Amino acid sequence: MDDERGKPLDFIEPFGDHLYIFMDVRGGVSKLIVTQNYQQITEVGTVVALGEKAAEDFAVGDRIMISYNTGIHIQIKESYTTSKYHRIVRTYEILTKISQKKRDAFNKE
Repeated sequence: MDDERGKPLDFIEPFGDHLYIFMDVRGGVSKLIVTQNYQQITEVGTVVALGEKAAEDFAVGDRIMISYNTGIHIQIKESYTTSKYHRIVRTYEILTKISQKKRDAFNKE
């Protein structure tokens, strides 16, 4: 089965504190509970490329969580990809990095 997201766009080169994120399939949308009365819908993606200032805190391959609809959606052409899976975000828009090893260990408990 083909990946509905297409593939990461390797010709995107963000500047400064911007990162290019290849988002997970939307079925993976989660809710981060901040308080009892407030829920924020979040999405998870993988860093594909980053600007020189963003390289201080992030690396290609990092899994990150952002708020739903954060950043600039990239759409090259309709037949190639859809914009919901390709984003340019700034470092301050990122909520957290996700450590897959720690997450797997937590899920085993």
